[in-house]
Amino acid sequence: MTHFWITLANLAIFAVVGLIYFIPSYIAARRKHRSATALLAVNVFAGWAVAGWFAVLAWALLGEREDDVALTPNPDPR
Repeated sequence: MTHFWITLANLAIFAVVGLIYFIPSYIAARRKHRSATALLAVNVFAGWAVAGWFAVLAWALLGEREDDVALTPNPDPR
């Protein structure tokens, strides 16, 4: 019976870590980030490094959203 609880605890920890790992991608998707797909790819391949995860998080939080770009006036209307 002890193995059952250890396995259950391991699965719960794995699920929580997995959710935390993809927080930057979730934020980018919710903000409709222009580079959400690229951000997801970088999150998958470089997010395992702590510095990579924080870089992707900053990119998700600070990058331009699609609706921000649409509202930017064209400086050279032709």
